[in-house]
Amino acid sequence: MITFKQYITELFDKPYPYKERENNLRPTDYGGSMGQQTFESKTKDGDTLGMRFGHFSSKPSNAFPDGNYEITVEFWIRPSGSGRATMGITGKGDAGRIMSTVLEVTKKVIEEHDPTRLTFHADKFANPAAKEKVESGRIGLYNAMVKRFAKKNGFSAKLPNPKTVERKGEATYHLNKIGLRVWDKVITEAVVCGDCFEWANDWNVEHHKGGTHKVVHGLVTGGPNSKTFPHAWIEDKGKVYDTNIGNKGIDLKKFYKTLNARDTVKYTPKEATRLWFKKGHHGPWDKSFDKWPSSK
Repeated sequence: MITFKQYITELFDKPYPYKERENNLRPTDYGGSMGQQTFESKTKDGDTLGMRFGHFSSKPSNAFPDGNYEITVEFWIRPSGSGRATMGITGKGDAGRIMSTVLEVTKKVIEEHDPTRLTFHADKFANPAAKEKVESGRIGLYNAMVKRFAKKNGFSAKLPNPKTVERKGEATYHLNKIGLRVWDKVITEAVVCGDCFEWANDWNVEHHKGGTHKVVHGLVTGGPNSKTFPHAWIEDKGKVYDTNIGNKGIDLKKFYKTLNARDTVKYTPKEATRLWFKKGHHGPWDKSFDKWPSSK
C-alpha cells in the first residue's frame, strides 16, 4: 500500500493534457484588469475542464508598498453532452487529478507572469439551493496538494479548515509570494495556521451566552519540521478545544506540553467579540504578533 505522500506525488505526475483557448492579456501602466487567459482540458469521462486566469495589477500603496500583481483562478466542469457547467469540481471521482491539472496550468502561468498573489476556489455547493455538503475528506486532499504546490513554487498558502468548508460550502485558497510586503509585514513561509482563528471566533459566538471560556492566541511548535506559528484555541474548565481537536477537547496541561504553547494572550468572550469587529479580522490581534500575518 502506498503512503499518502506517495499518492499526492503520483497525482502531480498525472495531470490531464490541456490547451490554451484564449489570451487577451494587455500591459497597463495605471493598474487594474489586464485581461485573462482561458485553458481547457478533457477528463477521462469526456467532461470539459475549463480554467480561467484573471490578471490584475496595482501600483505601490500603503497596503502593497512594492505594488501587487494578483491572479484569480476559476475553474469549472462541463459534463459531456451537457451545456451546463458547474463551478469547482464537486462530486467528481477524479477530483484529485482535476485539481492536479489546475495546479499544473497555474504553475505554467506563474512561470510566465511572476505574480505576487494567487486566489482561487476549489469547491462550491453543487446545488446552492439544496446546500449539498462538500466532503471534508476531499478538502483535506486539496490542502495537501496546495501546500506542496506552494512550497515548490515559492508561495505561502493559507489553507481552509475542512470542517469550515463543510459548513460554508466553498474552499478558498490564498497564496502570497514569499518576500511580498503587505502593509508593514513581509510574507514568510511561517504563516498562521489554516482557519484556527476563524474557528475560535465561531466557537466563541456559539458559546458566548453565559460562557466561562477564554479565547486564547499564542505560539505553538509542531508539525514534521517543528515550525513555530501563531495558533488560536479555546480554554474552558481545564480543557482545550481547537480546529484540530474539535469539541472533544484535550487536557490543558497535555496541550501546552505537547505543542510547547507559550506567549499566550487570553480574552473573555466579550473581549474577543469586540476585538474581532474592531480589528476587522479573526486574529491574532495583540501587538506581540505583529511580525506574523493576520488571519484576515
